[in-house]
Amino acid sequence: MSLEALPQDDTFLPSTLRVMRGIDSLPQVAANFPTLEEKALRSPSELTEYERRQLLDFPTIKIEIENTAKTTSKSRDELFNLVLTDIQSLSDDELGLVERNFWSIQTDEELFKHVRGQTTGSPESVARIHKARESLYLPNELKCMSTACIELIRRNKKNRDDEQRKWGGHNPSTEPAWMLSLTQKFHHNPSLTCWGYIALFDAGAQKVDAETLDRFNRTIQGLFSETMRHNGIYRNLLNKKWKFLNFNIPEGVYPSETDNSALREAFHTLITKPEEYNAPLGIDDRSPAERLSLHNGYLTNTFIVINKICIDSVLSDSRRVDDMRFLAFEAGFPEQGRSYVEGYKGWTWVRLEQLVDSFYAERMSGGRGMDEIRKAAQGSKNEAFASMDSEEAKIWTASTGMTGPLPESILGKKRRARQA
Repeated sequence: MSLEALPQDDTFLPSTLRVMRGIDSLPQVAANFPTLEEKALRSPSELTEYERRQLLDFPTIKIEIENTAKTTSKSRDELFNLVLTDIQSLSDDELGLVERNFWSIQTDEELFKHVRGQTTGSPESVARIHKARESLYLPNELKCMSTACIELIRRNKKNRDDEQRKWGGHNPSTEPAWMLSLTQKFHHNPSLTCWGYIALFDAGAQKVDAETLDRFNRTIQGLFSETMRHNGIYRNLLNKKWKFLNFNIPEGVYPSETDNSALREAFHTLITKPEEYNAPLGIDDRSPAERLSLHNGYLTNTFIVINKICIDSVLSDSRRVDDMRFLAFEAGFPEQGRSYVEGYKGWTWVRLEQLVDSFYAERMSGGRGMDEIRKAAQGSKNEAFASMDSEEAKIWTASTGMTGPLPESILGKKRRARQA
């Protein structure tokens, strides 16, 4: 366990409300953090309420009581109970108070500094802070704040739609529901530091020369960024949290079209006991345990496998984006007692751009089985998932990284819909 003080020149600590509003001094917070961190990780009950609030960046009890009294006659416990049992009885101001963790409304300058600090802090410092915070929330504390925020968003959207209807039209949200949900997860779960996937390179992909592998990695990261620019992810700075973590598959483990139990066992070892994951190191020479300790939030119900077909599809002479595809595996397949769509073996091909769009949305929600996703993929070129909509799934264009998404492409249509 690290006992080093946090660097004061990092952007994360100065962006906390307790520091910005002068409750805590930056040097004091940075110096005291290791002591509080040790208590939080060893025995959270040893922390005083003041220390708990300091670590969570909550207001002091005195400030909370003052802010609450300015807004409502209800107590904190009463507000939390109503959020869970009768949320419609609460006013917008009361919901806003809960959503803000009982802080007063931030100024524009505070909001800008807070967002910037939360997204540009060093991964090491952010990981330590979030790890220390994980066990400090009281029962239903996070749930109430998240629920209040979602309800406020719903009410605001309804008000906008009602206003728009007065002028003869509807005002649809410019953001898909899954992006909105992902944004709120980061807002209300400080332990999350990323979203994305773990990708495993099979034996054939591991033999690719360093120059080709570098071109491959630069190409896919560029295309991920291009997709996120057009589908709305940049709007909420979610692109800054995106991670595509590459690891090599252990020697002797080979993906196949039928039995992939050894592959899934390797993935589970990687995410649950990374110190025991025995595979050749890739470009990043840090251990799997060290790398994964810095990131929390990648999907655990799905992992990506990259083979030579995937690499060739990205680096082909045509460079057509709609031909680029990766293998996606369901981590928990097969589930005992569950029936699957005929022909499903626990994996599917996915178009590259859909890893940061519709496919991610499906796997994040978990509401639809991956066997249904694979069934939808059968209607797309290369049998690579493009959309759950049967007509949209048939779309294939000559879009390239140079042309960007053509107007008739799936991404091009989404871009136009957002701009309408």
